[in-house]
Amino acid sequence: MNPPSPLRTVTIVHNVATDPQCAALKTAQTVLERHGVRVCVATVNGYERPALTPDSAHPDLAIVIGGDGTVLRATRVFCEKRVPIVGINLGNLGFLARIDPERAPDYLERLISGQYALEERLMLRVNTPTGDDCEIPAPARPHVAALALNDAMVKNANPSQMASFRLFINETPVAAYDADGVIIATPTGSTAYTVSAGGPVISPQAAVLAITPICPHSLSNKPLIVPSDTRIRIEAASDNARMLLALDGMESGAIGPGESLTVEKAPEPMRFVVFGPKEEDFYWLLKTKLHWARNPRWRPGDSEG
Repeated sequence: MNPPSPLRTVTIVHNVATDPQCAALKTAQTVLERHGVRVCVATVNGYERPALTPDSAHPDLAIVIGGDGTVLRATRVFCEKRVPIVGINLGNLGFLARIDPERAPDYLERLISGQYALEERLMLRVNTPTGDDCEIPAPARPHVAALALNDAMVKNANPSQMASFRLFINETPVAAYDADGVIIATPTGSTAYTVSAGGPVISPQAAVLAITPICPHSLSNKPLIVPSDTRIRIEAASDNARMLLALDGMESGAIGPGESLTVEKAPEPMRFVVFGPKEEDFYWLLKTKLHWARNPRWRPGDSEG
């Protein structure tokens, strides 16, 4: 996929909680404006979702200044607009926001000169019932759709109790879980919450979804991998338990007893800027960011394979 050329407008999503002195923001603005790029700034504070204005909603590219969480929230506003994203990492891990702030000017110059490509990542579309204040009875409520890059997670609103869930795949009943919750993850999200719950690590190039129960009360309920075009439905089977939904780690709704939500591949993928094989190699990121498959006998200077 060819990158847009030349860059005319850029929206910077700036998280002031991670860049309170605006040093990274000023650096990015200076480099971009020096090359005649029009810059719009969408400011967020902490865990807010970016609020876009008409000027900032349709740029050629979005630059996120913050951590991986800020990138996740930005994908939900830019995905359907087909706006690609690149992140300058001011957070902790930097699995999605990969540009080191000290090297940001060099990478910005590469953006301006078109020395990059675009990589598509699968997004989830989650359909949930409207809120509890809706006048329509629960089973007949209309559904609303939301997007997620990493995962959709359903769990009991009471963290001290298990809940019962039914899993349907393309409307075929597949499993019944007594568990703390269940996670449906994309390959991008396979290294997030689901891997902590015992789910698999999945290459971003794989067209699959992972379904991982959280602490199931069973010796046989293991994670399940399904094709990405699968329609997944999770039904709340507990008689009196309220279930919470979180998309990419942010509470996004609830379902009551007997209600269900559906998860499927979103029509549009998310587009990320990539610069080169080493910086963007998935297995290199696993080793450097998550210390994956580190041999306990390994010493500095040894080959890692």
